[in-house]
Amino acid sequence: MENVRGAGEHVLVVDDEESFCDVARHLLEEFGYVVHVATSGTEAVRIFEEHRSDIAVAIIDLNMPVMDGRTTIRAIRAVNPQIGVITMSGSRALAGQPLDEDLGVRLTKPYSMGTLLQAVRQVLIQR
Repeated sequence: MENVRGAGEHVLVVDDEESFCDVARHLLEEFGYVVHVATSGTEAVRIFEEHRSDIAVAIIDLNMPVMDGRTTIRAIRAVNPQIGVITMSGSRALAGQPLDEDLGVRLTKPYSMGTLLQAVRQVLIQR
């Protein structure tokens, strides 16, 4: 596996499943990232606005209640259009749909934690 270790980069994890957020936080922190967690789109936008100059990558679940992932991405990109984005979905049908906008690197749940680490590194390199 290529080098996936972070160097203190800030990552925002957004998922309404708290268990996923906990696992992702633990893994990313273990690999050298600073992690911010939001369990809703509105919370994600608030956190992003507070830390806009720090957060380099946002990992966002597309299927969330109230404010879905696409809406969350649009709101975050309104603050910083250059933010790196990784989208994830548990729906294979949704993952295969054509997208009308750039939603970043796409992952389909379930995926390995190594895949997540590689996606974060890929997005950071492309920025």
